[in-house]
Amino acid sequence: MRIGRNRSQGHGVLARSFAVGTAMVIGAGLTLALFLVLPLLEDIGRPPEKSDISLTTVDAVEPPPPPPTVEEQKPEPPPEAPPSPELTETAPPLDLSQLELALNPGGGDGISGDFAVKLSVGTAASAGMQTSEDIFALSDLDQAPRVVYQPAPSYPPDMKKKKIQGTVTLLFIVDADGRVKEPKVQKSDHPSFDAPALNAVKRWRFDPGKVGGQPVQFRMRVPITFAL
Repeated sequence: MRIGRNRSQGHGVLARSFAVGTAMVIGAGLTLALFLVLPLLEDIGRPPEKSDISLTTVDAVEPPPPPPTVEEQKPEPPPEAPPSPELTETAPPLDLSQLELALNPGGGDGISGDFAVKLSVGTAASAGMQTSEDIFALSDLDQAPRVVYQPAPSYPPDMKKKKIQGTVTLLFIVDADGRVKEPKVQKSDHPSFDAPALNAVKRWRFDPGKVGGQPVQFRMRVPITFAL
């Protein structure tokens, strides 16, 4: 009876030991599982880390309108100075037809159109100092010149066809022999009239003016008008 009881007791001890071992194994497994699950739970409950990239919301504001442009006031130009008066010649104008009529009525071939003779600036040499090179003004002559030969200039055909008129003003010197020298154009309405006027004046001849009874050279200015 005692032996059977001892066997029963041995079996009970082994069963309890097995149960305890099993419980320890299960507990260790649960503990290990808990340690493995805890980090995952912490990651789930942890707030997300801040990103290095940040987004900034900027309200779109229209730029202010540019300030009104101020027109630059241009400085007023200085008042123009009044034009200087042109120098006028002291010698009064002398009409060539009047000169011919007074000195030699009907002399010369004559020139059709309006003509005027006016001296350029010049004064006579003082008495006792006159030389053959002195050039006198017509108003300073003791005896006025006389026109001997005065052919008219030819009218340019193309200008005549186009009915163009104009005036050429010539300057020249009449020497002591009554010949024209150094003729030149002072002003002209059209260059086509220049050559005919110069060619005609070069052929003019005068009885020269005189000072103290001696023939002298003098300066003249003649406007030659080409008119139809």
